[in-house]
Amino acid sequence: MQNLAINFLVNILIFISEYAITLLIMQSLLNVKLTFNCKNISIIILAILIMSTTDFFLHDYFFCSILIQIELIISTAFIFKPKFQDLIFSFFLEVIFVIAYQLIVVAVLNLFPIKPFGSFYQITGNLLSILFIIISSRFIPFHKILRAITSRSILPKFIIFEGFLLMDIIIVFANINIHNFIESLISFIIAAVIILCVNYVLFLTEYQYKKYENELKAYKEYLPIVDELIMQIRSKQHNFDNQLQTFENMPLIHKDYDSLASAIKTYTNTVYAENRLDPIIKCNMKLVAGFLISKKNQAASQNKQLNVTLADDFIYSALPEYKLITVLGILIDNAVEATPVENTIFLDIASQNNQCYIKIGNPGPIITSDFLHNIFLPGYTTKHAKNTGHGLGLPSLKSIVNNNNGNITLSNEKINNINYIIFEVTV
Repeated sequence: MQNLAINFLVNILIFISEYAITLLIMQSLLNVKLTFNCKNISIIILAILIMSTTDFFLHDYFFCSILIQIELIISTAFIFKPKFQDLIFSFFLEVIFVIAYQLIVVAVLNLFPIKPFGSFYQITGNLLSILFIIISSRFIPFHKILRAITSRSILPKFIIFEGFLLMDIIIVFANINIHNFIESLISFIIAAVIILCVNYVLFLTEYQYKKYENELKAYKEYLPIVDELIMQIRSKQHNFDNQLQTFENMPLIHKDYDSLASAIKTYTNTVYAENRLDPIIKCNMKLVAGFLISKKNQAASQNKQLNVTLADDFIYSALPEYKLITVLGILIDNAVEATPVENTIFLDIASQNNQCYIKIGNPGPIITSDFLHNIFLPGYTTKHAKNTGHGLGLPSLKSIVNNNNGNITLSNEKINNINYIIFEVTV
């Protein structure tokens, strides 16, 4: 009877240390500070007693493990009060992290002459795990990992769920049949590799799907611009047909050579000026070409001039065309909105080292250290229009450029005795 009581107390100590591990990891994942008020302390004590009793008296380890995990989820739900999705996936991650920490602890403890099984080994391992968690939580943003998983598509969630199941199976099997565990570890590793390969294929498939989906969305969004350009070209073609008829009738009007030659020369210049296509239309990226021409027209409608210069008809960028349009759109919109009427914005586009080089300049302030610090903050603007919400595109621009190994530089130039702020983007 005395041994039974001692074993039960040891079991409680083990669950206190294990529950402390769970609370520390969940606190870091949910980014919520644990408060030790009467309610939370009561929940913690009750949860530890229930889990210890369940483990002590229930001999079916598989069923016992399921019950304990349910009890952990319920108790942490009452303590931290997270959203349901955050609760579930933080628990999945907690199990994965616990296994990772315990593997590190096992490796450390194997350096010492400690019996690899037993209560002392378990409690020592748990205390070391707590130490590792406290240290690592200062350097690893666990809450960002959870946010990245819950805010994205179904695939990362599916991978985490698979990882949780695999870790759970390993834990259950290790406790049920510890002597055959090492022999079966190879099977677990092979299963893990197969799962990782399947997930990798699924990830690539989803990535390609998202890429095609975004491209299709871009085509649907900007195709009307291309259609408008086609209509303009057709209109020019119709005018050109009429102008050709004028050329045919000129000999009937001008009987002598000199007057005919003079009329042809004058009219040729007029026809050339009226029918000259914007050089941008020769660009290999047709959506980009249509987008740039539409932006030139928008600027002109505001009594501002957007001068676009392409170093070459062929533009190369590692970015998909729809993302390059996003980058150009942010730069152009900010430049046009910051520019007073009857002023000019200069935009140069070239290809450098398999990347797209964009240089855009608009009348702006002298660059200061405060300006450089604030320019990419949400809501910051130097635009003359005092509408709220401006400047939100620049943080997105910086994110796109940084995520694609690009670069952004800012400088000042004097153009026609006007101070210009220059953005240079390589992406």
